[in-house]
Order: sequence, then structure tokens, then C-alpha cells
Amino acid sequence: MRLTLRTLLAYLDDILEPAQAKEIGEKIAQSEFATELIDRIRDVLRRRRLTAPSLAGPESGLDPNSVAEYLDNLLLAHAVPDLEKVCLESDVHLAEVAACHQILTLVLGEPIDIPQASRDRMYALVPRKAPAAAAAAPPSVAVPPPSAAPSRQEKPAAAVASIAAAERGDADGRPSRGMDAPPPVPAAAAATGGFADSIPEYLRPKPVWKRVLPYAAILLAVGAWVGLIAIDDSFSPFRTSEPADAGRGDVAAAGTGTAAGQAVSEAGAGTGAQSAAGVPPQEEPEAATSGERPSEIASLDPPPPPDAAAGIGNVVPEQPPVGANLPTDGSTGTPPTPAGAEVAANAARPMEPVPEPDPAAAPGQPAAGVPANAVELHYVSRSGVLLHSEPGSDAWSILPYRSVVRPGERLAAPEPFDAELSPAGSASRMMLLGDLRTTGSDPGWAGTRVEILPPGQAAALGFRIDRGGLVIERTEDDVQPLVVAVAASDITWRLELLEPGTRLGLVLRLTLPDQPGQDLSAKPYEGQLIVASGQVQISAGEWSRLVPQGSWLNLTPQERENAVVSPVTVLPPWLDPDAPPPTLSARQAAALYEDLLDEQALAGNLRVAAREKRPRVSELAVKTQALLELYQALATELANTDMKEEARLAAIEGLRAWLPRDPANGELLKTALEGAFPAGDVDTVYGLLWGANAKDAANEFASRDLVRKLEHDHIAVRELAIYHIRRLTGRTYDFRPTAPLQQRDASVRRWLEHIDQHGALVAP
Repeated sequence: MRLTLRTLLAYLDDILEPAQAKEIGEKIAQSEFATELIDRIRDVLRRRRLTAPSLAGPESGLDPNSVAEYLDNLLLAHAVPDLEKVCLESDVHLAEVAACHQILTLVLGEPIDIPQASRDRMYALVPRKAPAAAAAAPPSVAVPPPSAAPSRQEKPAAAVASIAAAERGDADGRPSRGMDAPPPVPAAAAATGGFADSIPEYLRPKPVWKRVLPYAAILLAVGAWVGLIAIDDSFSPFRTSEPADAGRGDVAAAGTGTAAGQAVSEAGAGTGAQSAAGVPPQEEPEAATSGERPSEIASLDPPPPPDAAAGIGNVVPEQPPVGANLPTDGSTGTPPTPAGAEVAANAARPMEPVPEPDPAAAPGQPAAGVPANAVELHYVSRSGVLLHSEPGSDAWSILPYRSVVRPGERLAAPEPFDAELSPAGSASRMMLLGDLRTTGSDPGWAGTRVEILPPGQAAALGFRIDRGGLVIERTEDDVQPLVVAVAASDITWRLELLEPGTRLGLVLRLTLPDQPGQDLSAKPYEGQLIVASGQVQISAGEWSRLVPQGSWLNLTPQERENAVVSPVTVLPPWLDPDAPPPTLSARQAAALYEDLLDEQALAGNLRVAAREKRPRVSELAVKTQALLELYQALATELANTDMKEEARLAAIEGLRAWLPRDPANGELLKTALEGAFPAGDVDTVYGLLWGANAKDAANEFASRDLVRKLEHDHIAVRELAIYHIRRLTGRTYDFRPTAPLQQRDASVRRWLEHIDQHGALVAP
């Protein structure tokens, strides 16, 4: 049994089995750190002036849902060290977790003895309506035998809830789902007809008419609406008040002036539209000039031909006649439109956009700029977010589901959303990794960004991976060979999945700098290839390796030439199909973050989401900005003193991953920092973003300078300083950049004492 903080709390609260308690006791006796931690836990539990951690804001370090999952032993293994690390660094969080564990042990482990007087008092609190004869009954309470006691269904709901909440323990100390015997019932209630008559009005079921009334009102509203549609022609585009011939008669009457002031019909408006478009109107029948009524003229006219009834009637004239009834629904009363007015009519007709074909491409060939042998990829994920950028454009948008992705386009799967792609006509799957369990807290990783490669010598389908990871699977149903090209910054690999059922994962983590102006072209990333099932042949020129099932290969530039295939002890969660799903709190944060994103205003919504009160949502938004390399937005988030600690750390890692990728990025970052920070802090922040290395940690002057930055007035400088100190030494001495000044000064004094004792942050 491992000695962890959780097993240590279980040992202190005496809930372990005797054999386990003996084993943990022996390990505690052998560990000086465990002994000191036990003394510290007991000290923080007794400390009276210790405050409680905040649920939100800069002082909040742990999600309450994560703490609850940790205490219930439901938290994923990769998240446990981070939570325990926060507890070990903060007395407030350590006391909270230890106290919660102690309270749960007492509540769930010891039975509760409820006095009989308390039971009687709870039942007496329930109001009841007693008749006048029962009002003079003595207030004494009689306990009837179990056979005469009413059932649980007859008891008042408030009393049942109170007793059920009180009786949560049985003889062996475990929760009980029911009571062995029904509780006592007041005699006065039994004498007045039982508890059914004593239930308050607000607890009684509603009468039938009250339950039926809302549905009846809805049916009445629907019936009225249907009646209006049946009566009024304007509610339905399929009904006309008069036949087509009557409309033509109205036009004739209006044209001759025999019915002055009479409303012109819809067909007349259509004729006006033809005149406005430069088309001569149709010739009217002679009977229109004889003064006959329009209805009589319509009855003598022959029915119009089919093509006339199907004319386009949604053209609005530029200057319609006064009093004309303009057609808006394309009814049959509109005269036919000549061929010359087809373009104007189509301009007013609402139509769905249809992509225009490329005139240079032959029928059946792909559009211009797309190779003929290019493989189309379909975005087949049912949920999540996938960002998309057209070739030659820096604008990003959300890619709709079932979209087709072609060569030259860029894709970005932000944390925590995975994106699944499938080649056209194939059952294979490619997944861009962005899930929380994939990235965790790895520096330089905020998701996956790739570019679709055109067909080449290596393969007809390929990805240029900028950062992140890919999972490629050749399913059992896919009998066709699957060959995929994956290009990094300095090499292109050819991956051949040799048999059906092969599943592999390829990950690239960006290398972060550790000194100003560092050139990382020799080692821009650290890479791995892991094969979960089947076997994969990977090659690049003359270099080639066969990676069988359950093995991995190092793809880091300086090590891949001599890399050997090694066995994998445990598959990572993102490659294991049987891995547990994300926690409930992680799924809730992902759903909320997805709701905040919008295709039309992606950059603006990312800025809004970065200022969310929930730390996890704010962190995800800043990581997405880092994935898209929005360095100006990252500099602004870093300088914002109201940002969550998690979001500020994501901005630091995002800028550090982007900074060494191009020599010109340094000047761009300085300009962005000048617009976000005070003039005196720009050089300090810029130097800290480049980082510190082991030589600085072993140098006394550099170590003291880094520790002194923990006292800086700007929170971003303090965050950067403790970020590098933690990275170089693995310690923090309980320093929190958001802690009060007195607490920060105490931590700084401990760091200065550490340097005095060891000569530097790390002993030379």
C-alpha cells in the first residue's frame, strides 16, 4: 500500500484495516517527511485563525468537485498528484481536505442516537387541522404498538424527511436505507383521522382541475391559432381569395379606370413589376372597356395556361402603384414572367447558397488548386469544437460538423475537445487530440494544430503537425492498406499501418526556452510514437523502424537516429479505448466553455471566456489563444491583475512556446508587452518569459535576483518568478503570488535562508 496523503489521512482517522494500518505505520516511522506532515496536519486542524479557501477568485486553488472526488477515491490518477501538491503547499487547503475527511469519517462511521424526546418534538412541529372536539385533547403523546402505527406513506412529508435524515446509522456504523420500526405517531393525530388530514395545504396533491387547466389553456390557444389559419388567407401561402382569372379581371378594370378607387389585385401588382423591369405588359381583353364588372369579365375569360400560373410572383417593382396589393408569396394570381425577367426574379427569391463550380475544372474533377489524387477528409465528430483556417489566411472559425477538409487548410483542436476525421470512402479514423486527459499540465501544450498536406511521394494523405498529437486507427473493416504522411518542422515520416485493427498515437511537445535569445532549431520538439495494437512501419528516407503492438519509439530530433523500439508498460489514457471518461467537473467545464464560443465572433468570445469566474473555463480560453498564437491577447491576459492564477500560467506557457519559434517574435513580443505593462516592467517580464536554466539556479547572484522578484509589485512578475523557481527546484515554500503580503514575505524569507544554507537555489 502506497504512502500518499489520502492513505495518511485514512491512517489518522483510523479507518484502515489492521493489516493496512500496520503497514502504513511502519512506512511513517521510516519516513521523516511523513512524520513532519502528520504533525503539520494536526497543527493546521487546531489553528483557529486559519481561514477557509475561496470558491472563486485569485485565492481559489482547488475545485470543490475535484476535492470531493479525491476524498471519494474517484479522482483520476493523473490529477491526484496536482491536488496533493496544492495541499502540501498551502496550509489552508491542507486543513480543508483533512477536516472534510475527518468529518466524513465521523458522520459515516458512527451511528447517531436520537433521543425519544427529539422524535416526539419533530412530529409535534407538523401543523394539523383538528376538529373542535379534538382541540381539548390532552397534549400527551401516546406510543401505539407497531401493528397499529400508520405506514410511512401516511406520515407527513416533513416528518418523514426529518426522521430519515436523522436515522442514517445502524448498529455496525454503515448507512441504513430504512428504519427497523416505524416511528411513534402522536395520539392526537390518530384520533382526528390520521396524518392524511393533518398534511398542510402546500404538501397536499393538487386537485384534478388545477392539473388539467394548463394543458386545456394550451389546447385552446392551439385551436384558436389553427382557426385563424383556416379563416384568414393571409396566414397561409397555399390559399388564394380568388381564382387566377378573377385577378386578371381586376387588372383590366384598374387599367381602364372604370372602378376608380377600387383596390388592385395581386395580379395587377405583378404586371406593374413587369413594367418596372422594362417588359411590356400583356394585352388586356376587350371586355374590360365595356364597363362590365371585373367578376363578370373573369367568368368569361378562358383559364390561363399552366406556365402562366407558375410565373414568378416575388418581384417587387421599384415604384409600385398607389394602393397596389404587392404579392409576397408567389400566389397563382400573378401573370407569367417573360424570359427576360428571370435574373431579376431570382435575385429576390430566397435560396440556399450553392457553391459555384470551377469553370477551369473538368466535370467530375476536384476544384482548382486541389490535386486530382487528393483525399478528402470529413469532420465526423458529434460534439466538441474544431477550429479551421483557410489556406493563406490567419482568420480562424469554428468548423461545422460533417464538413469536408481539403489540402492546405489548417485545423486546431483546442483543449479539451477531441476532433475525429475520416477519409472519404474509408472506415479509418484520425483523431486530433485536445482532451484534458491528454494535455494535463504539460508545458507548451494547449491542444493540437495541424495542416492538411497535399498528396506526395510519402502518401496521398498527410498532416503537418505543429504541436499536439494524433491518433490514427485502421479499423477491422478497412481492408485497404492505410498509409499516412506526418510532417514535423524538420522531417516527414511515412506511417504504414500494416494490418487491420492497428491503432497508433503520435505526440509532439514543443520545447520551451531557458535563456534569452535561445535557438531551438536543433531540438524544436520532443516526440513519441506509441502503437497500442497491430504494427506500424515508420520510415523517413533510408531510416526505418518496425514498431509492434505495445511498443513506443522516441522521435525527438537529437535521439531518433539511434532510437530503439521499447515496450510500453501502461498505455496513456488518450490511446487506451478502455480508459475512464473525464470527471464530472471536467465535463461541466467543457460544456460551459463550448457554449461560450461562437463562430462569428471567435476572438472576442475568447477574450470574454478568459475573464470567466470559473478558473477552469478561463484557463481553457487562454490555452486556445495560445494554440492560435494570439500573442497580443496573451500579453494582455498576463498583465491583467484580475485573471485567474490558472489562466495566467497558461498565458506564460503559451508565450514561452511561441517566443523561440521565429527570430522576429522577440521584437513582436516586446511591442505587445509595452502596450500591456508599465514601462519599467517590460524588460523584466520579457527576460522572465525567456526563462532560467540550471546554471542560473546554481549561481548565488542569479538565485537571489530571482527570489527578490517574488517581492515585485506586479503579480505577473511574481508568477513568472515562482514558475521558474518551482521548475528548477521542485519547491515553493508555500509561496502563492496571490497571497497577502505578510504571507508572501514569510515565504521569501524561507527562500533567502535556503540560499544562505545551500549557496544558491540548487547547491553547486
